[in-house]
Amino acid sequence: RAVWSELFCRLGLSPEYQRESVVTGQRDVLLLYRASGDALNNHDTEETQRLLEQLKDLLPMDVLINRQELERKDCLNKLQKKEITAEECVIRLKKALQYTIPLESIKTAKDGPDIYLTCAELECVYNIAMKSRDEAEEFNLDLLQSVTRQCIFEDSIHTFINMYELIMTGVASRLGDAGEYEKSTEISEKVMKECLLTHRMYMLQDCLYNRLWNQIEAAKKGTSAVPAIPIDRELQKCIQLARFCKETFYEAFYIQQATELIHP
Repeated sequence: RAVWSELFCRLGLSPEYQRESVVTGQRDVLLLYRASGDALNNHDTEETQRLLEQLKDLLPMDVLINRQELERKDCLNKLQKKEITAEECVIRLKKALQYTIPLESIKTAKDGPDIYLTCAELECVYNIAMKSRDEAEEFNLDLLQSVTRQCIFEDSIHTFINMYELIMTGVASRLGDAGEYEKSTEISEKVMKECLLTHRMYMLQDCLYNRLWNQIEAAKKGTSAVPAIPIDRELQKCIQLARFCKETFYEAFYIQQATELIHP
């Protein structure tokens, strides 16, 4: 145990079985970490910053994955606060990723040998792909899908459902932005199916809204590739799911969309 524990630490990996992206033996610190994720998801930038400052003092920062995860969250929070640009965010995310794995290893994954990524590293790759724009956007999106196929096999999606639902929902959103409405909707519906099979509700609202958004945009362009879905009914589903999952930011967003789309 001592040998592989030291080996894992030198590789920047946790030597313990855990379901979090940080290493700590203190439950109260773990609860703070989870709270920081909730605050970040709800765009509560001040609360996120306060919790991250506490975590920097409580987590051992010589452990690379701890430093990687806190810098990733801090970078995304600063972007929400508009203290940095999307381009600066991508640069900082790449730096955080390289604490544990060379960036070139990720870039060659698209056409090269299989690679192994931790959940934290996958989240970094995902955030880089989602925040990239212009000429880097298509490359990073293809890279993200390639890495996902390598790390999350079709017959074991349920084992990695937390990362699969996050990544593929982002991919579906980007494809919709690019006008590939049918493909985007297909991915969203597959994610919904996998989430329901594993009794997970967290990303259902995102998938439902993405499917609805595709319908609306396709209708504007006169295509019938996406089946018609009642707007008011779908938005009410999104509102209720966001409320149930305590996603206050997205609940407010869906309510605003209902006001603008149903009662313009």
